[in-house]
Amino acid sequence: MLRVNRRELLRSGLLAAGGAPLLVRSSVLGAEGATSPSERVTLAVIGCGGMGTQHLKTFGALPDCEVVAGSDPRPDRRTAAESHLKPGGKVYTDPREVIARNDIDAVCIATPDHNHAWLAAAALRAGKDVYLEKPLTHTIREGRLLVEEVRRHARVFQVGTQRRAHPRHRLSCELVRNGYIGTLHTIRARLHPGLSFTPAPDFPPDPVPEGYDWDGWLGPAPFVPFSRRMGYWTGWSNYSHGQVTHMDSHNLDIAVWGAEPFLKGPVEVEPRRDPHEDLDYCVTFTFASGLRLLCEAPKQLRETGIRFEGTEGWVHVNVYWFTHQAQPASLLDLTLRPGEVHLHAAADNWGDFIQAVQTRGDTLCPVGTGHKMTTLCHLIWIAEYLGRRLRWDTEAERFLGDDEANRLLHYAYREPYHL
Repeated sequence: MLRVNRRELLRSGLLAAGGAPLLVRSSVLGAEGATSPSERVTLAVIGCGGMGTQHLKTFGALPDCEVVAGSDPRPDRRTAAESHLKPGGKVYTDPREVIARNDIDAVCIATPDHNHAWLAAAALRAGKDVYLEKPLTHTIREGRLLVEEVRRHARVFQVGTQRRAHPRHRLSCELVRNGYIGTLHTIRARLHPGLSFTPAPDFPPDPVPEGYDWDGWLGPAPFVPFSRRMGYWTGWSNYSHGQVTHMDSHNLDIAVWGAEPFLKGPVEVEPRRDPHEDLDYCVTFTFASGLRLLCEAPKQLRETGIRFEGTEGWVHVNVYWFTHQAQPASLLDLTLRPGEVHLHAAADNWGDFIQAVQTRGDTLCPVGTGHKMTTLCHLIWIAEYLGRRLRWDTEAERFLGDDEANRLLHYAYREPYHL
């Protein structure tokens, strides 16, 4: 992104020696509250479906951001995205054309999960800052690679876990981090039912609609013929691990935010093979410190949430309803002292990301935290898929003594896609 400061403007002749502009509109220089075009972040949205459309609108409404490009394999979404771009913007079929543009500072990726990692890695290597929708990646190994690429290329990275911005969620996690509930010993996660174990649909193929880049939609996943009966992609494990990554990445993100310093291994991950009849699944994490994370998904969903339990009280967060409770209740009125742990505060993820791009500062949900949250989601899926107790090394990010489980850390990409 081109940065033009006042000294450079004087040197270039755009300002007279006395400071008056020479035939330049005030908006160009950022006067009267306007942001100079040279200081605005140019952004592209890759994946222009439901969430992608929200990103187009929200980023496009920010004064410090210009949405100049989009990309989607579906022709109807490409057409719809055009109306959300600045004049002269362009929507592409192939996202690699977006990433190749030197005039784009940042990309927002809102594709299905299986296309997250390779696109984000390509953008980072091209010098782009990245806003990536949750879950971070479709496999654990992809997440580790993105953590390393962000560090290697010194890029700004935001994971799209928007509920982290709510002040009630932040305070709840700060109460845990600062020991106001005593020593944390248990986290209870009430999650959504519906893990995806079937790789892909096996329906008779239909003709690919005109203009639909089906091969591009599949990306690195194994090839399957197009079918109109496929349904929503989260139901197939080639593209998603189901509700645990689709919806509960938000819930488990709050669990990580509140307890991140304590989530160290080795860890035992144990699925309960005889769950109570009203449970879809039940997986228990036991960390080296003795801390337990109990993840239960009822078959009949009533509500989800995260409950932190300590030796002196508890805090419960309803992540989707934006409410919280505590015992003692007075904790919710507490004001943190200056020397205590204060978590990153932001009004929303979008403005927070743009500000970080401009200042090269931190984001609300950086790649490392997003990787830890997504890893928990995948560990639940792997434990349930294999149906046995596993031991996980949080430092090496490998299962101990289980080659079959380690083979589920990644899969072979379809050519020509690569990490």
